[in-house]
Amino acid sequence: MDNWVENHRERLGPNESGIVHYSTGVAPKNCVNVAPLFDKAAQQGVLSIGIGDNGNEIGFGRIHSFMQDFHPYGRETQTSKPGGAITVTATDIFLPASISNWGAYGIAAMLGFLLKDKELVQDSELEKRIIRACLDAGGWEMRYCTSRFIVDGAEGESSMAIVQLLRDMVRLNIAAPDRGLSHGKMKEVQR
Repeated sequence: MDNWVENHRERLGPNESGIVHYSTGVAPKNCVNVAPLFDKAAQQGVLSIGIGDNGNEIGFGRIHSFMQDFHPYGRETQTSKPGGAITVTATDIFLPASISNWGAYGIAAMLGFLLKDKELVQDSELEKRIIRACLDAGGWEMRYCTSRFIVDGAEGESSMAIVQLLRDMVRLNIAAPDRGLSHGKMKEVQR
C-alpha cells in the first residue's frame, strides 16, 4: 500500500477539519494540500475547474453537503481524525465524472472543437502509453489498488476507446462540409 500512497497523484482537497483523505476514508501520508492555490485563485478572480469522481477531489466542495450524505465516508472516515472524506474546496466550474480522467478528456474535446484542433485530444495509442508509463513507474490503479492495465476499474482498452471516440467526434465536427447529402450535395448526387 505504501507504493500506492507514494505514487497516487489526484488533486485531493481537505475536509471540513482541514484533513485530506482518499475516497476510501484513509488519510494519506505526505500528501501536499494544493487547496490554498484554489483559494488564492478565487480571491484573484482566476477561473478554476474541478473534475472528480469520488468526493475527495478539489471541486466537490460545490456539493459538499450532498456528498456528506451520499458517500459512505461522507461524515466520518476509517481514521480517528475528525470529519469525512469529502473536500470542502470548491471551484468555479465543477465536472463530476465516473472516471476523472474521462471528464478531463471531455473538456479537452470541447476545447478541441472550439479551437478547431483535434490534436487537443490525445489518440488511443498515447492513452495506452500514458497508462503503461504510470503503471511501469510503480503507480497503482485506484479502484482495486493494482498494477493491472485498468483505469478506476475500467479496462485500459475502454479508456483508449473513450479518447478515440472523443477525437473522432472532434474531427468529424470540425471537418469541412464537403461530402454527402447532409452537406448540401443533393443536387450533385441527382445529376
